[in-house]
This record gives sequence, C-alpha cells and structure tokens, in this order.
Amino acid sequence: MPAPRIPVRLAGMLCAAAIAGCSTHAESPTPPRVARVAHPLAAHDQAAAIFPGEVHARHESALGFRVSGKI
Repeated sequence: MPAPRIPVRLAGMLCAAAIAGCSTHAESPTPPRVARVAHPLAAHDQAAAIFPGEVHARHESALGFRVSGKI
C-alpha cells in the first residue's frame, strides 16, 4: 500500500507559502519634512496693542456638578 502523498504535498505548499511571505520589499524612504522657523523679536520692535478682556474657549458646556462633602 503506497504512502499517502496528500499530507506531503500540503506540507510542501505550506512551506512554500511561508517562505514567500518572509520576503522583504525595500520601500523608498520618505523625504525629510521641511521645518519652518520663526525667530522671536523683542517687544519694542513690534507694534503692541493692549486690549482689556477675558479669554474663553470657543465652545463651552454649561455643566455643573453638585458634590456633597469634600473632593
């Protein structure tokens, strides 16, 4: 009675698929990003404007929580 060849063929195909999946494809490196630089200037070199007011977030939620005791 001959030995079953299906498991041998199946093992061979699985090994071939595993070896094919291990290959690496070298990708081209991404180009370096451009850095934008701004040099700080002294305050007397710029026209400064002073305005009174309060700073708030653009979107505020009106939520309040009542807590009894200490936090």
